[in-house]
Amino acid sequence: MNVSKAFMLALAALGLGVYSAHGLDVVLSGADGDEVAGPLQSVKADAGLEVGGKTVKLEDIAEVRVKGAALAASTAKAKILLRNGDAIQADIVQGNDTALKANQPLLGELNLKNNALKGIVFALKDAPAETVVAAFFAGADADEDKMLTPKGETVNGFMGGFNDKEMVFEAGGQKRSIPYDQVAAFRYAALERFKPVEGLWAAVRLTDGSIVGGRLTGFAEGSLSVDSGDGIVMKVPEKALLSIEIKGGKLTYLAELTPQAEEKPYVGGVPVVRPWRRNLAVSGEKLRLGRKEYNRGIGVHSYCKLTYTLDGAYDRFLSDVGLDASAPSSAVCSYKIMADGKELEAGDVKSGDAAKKIKVSVMGAKSLELICDYGPDNDDAGDHLDWADARLLK
Repeated sequence: MNVSKAFMLALAALGLGVYSAHGLDVVLSGADGDEVAGPLQSVKADAGLEVGGKTVKLEDIAEVRVKGAALAASTAKAKILLRNGDAIQADIVQGNDTALKANQPLLGELNLKNNALKGIVFALKDAPAETVVAAFFAGADADEDKMLTPKGETVNGFMGGFNDKEMVFEAGGQKRSIPYDQVAAFRYAALERFKPVEGLWAAVRLTDGSIVGGRLTGFAEGSLSVDSGDGIVMKVPEKALLSIEIKGGKLTYLAELTPQAEEKPYVGGVPVVRPWRRNLAVSGEKLRLGRKEYNRGIGVHSYCKLTYTLDGAYDRFLSDVGLDASAPSSAVCSYKIMADGKELEAGDVKSGDAAKKIKVSVMGAKSLELICDYGPDNDDAGDHLDWADARLLK
């Protein structure tokens, strides 16, 4: 066996992803939809990413995906939520009123300051519904610590500490040690105002489902450096990388905006609507057009009109449009894109059709309307339309 082949086999044995002769193989998707494939060679915050010998500015990047990388089930017992939007799968080691120490299987030991933490979701067999957990963390910053019980009840109080098996929580004048299998979630009081990262930053997705965010500061010696802005620099090993999404540049995903929604009941007269969804098909499954899956986009059901306020801040609207793979084979519907009441593009889509790639100018427009209508059959049955990777460019 030659040295080169032995070296490649050794890398594979270590689980370091897919490599070319020069490094980690990736596909870089530009904000305008163009792609560059090749080895990731360098990361420089002031210059951008070098892929396959081509340097692309961060502001022109939508996402970088690692070839061959795939999500794997996490064995961690908790998900740590940070106020900057990070979600880190980890095992709690210990914590007090100033910091939390945790072990992250891919990143190693983490020491997180409490003012950066939003809360913790514990892995339970019989956990409250996701909507209950989401509501627990929604809204304004909490002014005191809160605990969510497995039954979905919120208890206000004070955290007294964490160890690897249980937390200490004081409520109603009583202090108790509570095992983690009796806690659904915990939310930290916000003692300081949160200052989000300004300018360009990255949301780095790991193969265990974790998300760590911050400024990209380098790529060397087999790891990506991410500065979270609160004194923490995380070293993400190549073997842990799934994708890198650039935020704060030219691109804004519609899933990050809140539209005015007009939705009508089924044609048959049943007073029920299928509400639109962020980053999911209307069926609740992952967005899928043909064989391609999308992490971002809007799933809707006819009839649905979503109106977004643009205020003249964007130049173009781009999206892949079609009926989701969850739609029945007989489904057909229509779509229409309008800006300030003027039609930009419209058409019909049938189940099984290839996705239509949309790229239209919205320069100077104050509003954008995305309409999903019943289509030629004048029926809403199975009209699961996806606005996949729907995004606005400045």
